[in-house]
Amino acid sequence: MGGERTWTEEFTVDSISLQGSIRDLIREGKARRILVKNSRGKTVLKVPLWLGAAAVLENPRILLVGALISRREPFTLVVEKVEPGPIEDQ
Repeated sequence: MGGERTWTEEFTVDSISLQGSIRDLIREGKARRILVKNSRGKTVLKVPLWLGAAAVLENPRILLVGALISRREPFTLVVEKVEPGPIEDQ
């Protein structure tokens, strides 16, 4: 049967790397949604890629919001990815 396989990945980046990391994830093309969380676990930026990756890439202010909120702390990126493929039977 056809379907999609969805999973999440989390990794920590510093504020200097935040913008580049988000751009790389968008260009990779497998991310469905990206959440940026501060060091206290609060979500400070949501990037739903169904809005269109081109719009996000064209507007650097969207990508800078997370870095401007808190420059001195690490951020956690939660990336929801999707791949076409069979769904496992349960």
